[in-house]
Amino acid sequence: MLLVKHPATLKTDSSEEVWVAVGISVLWETEMTYNLNNVKVATS
Repeated sequence: MLLVKHPATLKTDSSEEVWVAVGISVLWETEMTYNLNNVKVATS
């Protein structure tokens, strides 16, 4: 199992809206499916 932590400090405008995207990009000859589990986003 691969665990990756990526802490970041973000500054938002007055909307306080944050979008989070996770993806994998590869060029391959066959279709593959990846399942991402336990994705957590914390705010304070």
